Amino acid sequence: METTTFRKFKLFFAWQDHEEEAWLRQMAQQGYHLSSLVFSTIYEFTHGEPRDVIYRLDYTDVKKKDTEEYLQLFQDAGWEYLDGWAGWHYFRMPADSDKATEIYTDAESKIQKYQRMLPYFIIFPIVWGGVFLPQISRADSIPILNFLLVAVILFWVYAIASIILRIQQLKRL
Repeated sequence: METTTFRKFKLFFAWQDHEEEAWLRQMAQQGYHLSSLVFSTIYEFTHGEPRDVIYRLDYTDVKKKDTEEYLQLFQDAGWEYLDGWAGWHYFRMPADSDKATEIYTDAESKIQKYQRMLPYFIIFPIVWGGVFLPQISRADSIPILNFLLVAVILFWVYAIASIILRIQQLKRL
């Protein structure tokens, strides 16, 4: 039997990992099982029998030399490693498994996950702004480019605020 694969574009932000996990589960229930990530927003699926599968995402800055040990921890807990992209790692296990279906079982470890990604979100707008803000102040600058540059910086500020808000919500649990 020939395996059918297809790619799907779907946009999720770092603070929407639970929504992404739920969407991947819905796809599996329809018979579309994540096989890899082509890019952070492009998912490759294999078509098969519908199954109820739990997906979990983890964000870590694990060093290359420690990757095998990191993945082994998940495998020992019953998780199948699927793929990774820019620090994000995708895991799954059958929903009817007798194993724990959460990677993080307490609010503090969830908070630490978001805190690990926050520096990257803070550095980007600082560098971006430092490089491109002088362009905006030039007399011969192009207005549409100025608008786009400012929009990117504002989006990253929004992203930082959203991650901080997610951390604050978890602290209230």
